[in-house]
Amino acid sequence: MSDAHLIRPLPAPLVARAGARDWWIRVLLLALAYYLGGRIGLAVPHTGHATSALLIWPPAGIALAVLTRFGRGLWPGVWLGSLCLLLGLDVPGWAAILITTGNTLGALLGASLLRRGGLHIELDRRRDLWLYCLIGVGYAMLLTAGNTTLWLAASGLLAWHDAPQAWMHEWLGDAIGALLVGIPLLTLSRAALRQAFGGWRAAPSGLIALGALASAALTFGLPAQDHPTRSVLMFAPHVLLCWLAARSGLFAAASTALLLSGGAVMATASGWGPFHAPAVEQDLGMLVSYVCGLVVIPLLTTALAGELAANEKRWQLALDTSDIGIAEWDLDAGRISFSARWQALLGHAAQESGDAIDAFWALIHPDDTPRVQQAFEPLRMAGRVNCRASCRLRSHDGGWRWFELNALVAERAADGEPVRILSTARDIGDLQATRERQHLSDNLFQHLHEGLLVTDLHHRILEANPTFTEITGYAREELLGTVPSLLRSDPNDPHAERQQAAIRAGLAEHGIWRGEVIDRRRNGETCLLQLTVSRVPAADGGARHHHMLAITDITRTRQQLEQLQRQAHFDELTRLPNRVRLAQMLQEAMQTSQRERSLLTVCYLDLDHFKPVNDRFGHDAGDRLLLELANRMRRSLRSWAGGDDVVARIGGDEFVLLLRTTRWRKAVTRSSACCTRSASPTPWAWVRGR
Repeated sequence: MSDAHLIRPLPAPLVARAGARDWWIRVLLLALAYYLGGRIGLAVPHTGHATSALLIWPPAGIALAVLTRFGRGLWPGVWLGSLCLLLGLDVPGWAAILITTGNTLGALLGASLLRRGGLHIELDRRRDLWLYCLIGVGYAMLLTAGNTTLWLAASGLLAWHDAPQAWMHEWLGDAIGALLVGIPLLTLSRAALRQAFGGWRAAPSGLIALGALASAALTFGLPAQDHPTRSVLMFAPHVLLCWLAARSGLFAAASTALLLSGGAVMATASGWGPFHAPAVEQDLGMLVSYVCGLVVIPLLTTALAGELAANEKRWQLALDTSDIGIAEWDLDAGRISFSARWQALLGHAAQESGDAIDAFWALIHPDDTPRVQQAFEPLRMAGRVNCRASCRLRSHDGGWRWFELNALVAERAADGEPVRILSTARDIGDLQATRERQHLSDNLFQHLHEGLLVTDLHHRILEANPTFTEITGYAREELLGTVPSLLRSDPNDPHAERQQAAIRAGLAEHGIWRGEVIDRRRNGETCLLQLTVSRVPAADGGARHHHMLAITDITRTRQQLEQLQRQAHFDELTRLPNRVRLAQMLQEAMQTSQRERSLLTVCYLDLDHFKPVNDRFGHDAGDRLLLELANRMRRSLRSWAGGDDVVARIGGDEFVLLLRTTRWRKAVTRSSACCTRSASPTPWAWVRGR
């Protein structure tokens, strides 16, 4: 039995119970985290004022981050943790329930608005910063702070005249908690941990974080007399956090900022550091500004770096989708780097050809190298010049593939010489093959011995080849946009109308029509054409098809054919049927005679003393005599319902008559009359041509 048969799906009740168990575990963990975060926040020393509350309230950040990231269904964990925390602070039960409910609703509303606004938990866009600061830090924390202040005042734990200032201090603690605690929880992920501490990154990230903590410790540990050194060290953590955010990600920077801020608050509350002052408001203002700076700088760095990375990713994706590779030339260092897409287009897994600039020229076909060098020569000129060339590049399998190269100068030295060049490569193998096929088709179209015509759906001429213009006598410019006479209807010509109907029927049924048509050239001369009309479907299969007309001038061919037929069946001198044609006509006449029960008379005539005429007066005189006799016999023939009489020349001076009659005596009379007319005297002067 296979392993697939050993795997059984769990019953639905078990799945439901497993899901419920996981939900309860998450809710309890959230409640525990909320409670412990509150205890830690309460353990931080106060700033010295009765209404100042706490400068950092971690539960606000925990609730907002968890509900935003893992879903609003975990709200019972926030409610339970908040209730347990408040009941341990001697807050009346009814007030604890109301405060807990309001704070839960505030965090729940803020998380809902953030999710609906499309917040990226990586906070890698400026839009995400605006969303989190306005909705999470501003709107949601104002609701929770106002809710807490209201019910504390209602329960008597806070004087009503101190409520506005207490609300502001409460909001400040919630807002800083949402910034310092909420951001690390939002951005915590396996990808964030790999970016910060994966592989060899752990040591640099740790050193930068330790440097920020050490500079902050020195800032708050130095005596007040050492003012210049403290001023320098005070902003060192901001610079290091910016570096850490750009290098290791927002999670590492935000976590370090949380440690720095916690230490700064504890040191200031304990009377240490540059922010301790006799006036609480001054003390609090400077400390809040310092803490906000620690958080905001990594946020801005991450957002800007994220947008730059997203733009680069979109451009790279667009280039990859377009099958475009990029090469960057560092002319000072004499090196070139190819993008992964460039390598993939050539079939390479990595930059196997080295990073020297000569590696680029080694890829180009030797026959194409001079042309590419000449095309890239304008890059040396000042100004933004874009150079383009098509060439063959060697692929991984040793073959050659066509590419289109574009290059431009991205950076120039002070003297105008290029320092950095960007070039792109686009595979045009299919395009080059298409161009070659198009070039071949154009050559065939122009040099084909058949006349070709391309028309649109309405038979308007789009293109005509030289052979067509040669056959018809019309110039190409005269034809474009007109309807050819071969496809034009003529109501006054029934034959042309029948021909057009046949063409339309053939195109509709078979998509093609072939036949012979009679047309007129531009000079009015009649010509016989072999015409083929084909329907060319549109490339997208739509109704906007074209028509292709191919014509062959068969006028001379038909004339030659008719001449051959005449020579094969008729005497060249007298135009009378010859022996071959006589045999056909005799067969047809005999069949007609049998069918109609008529008489067929065959008379054989031989001219006597014809040879002396040729010998004495010449062959021209003999030909004139034969022609005269043929005309006399032709005039003696008649036509009637039973068929036409026929005279044929079967030899030099031999003729045959086929006479159709109804009676024997009639046949004798007709043959005698024909012989009598033929034997009448001919003047010698006429025979001699005088």
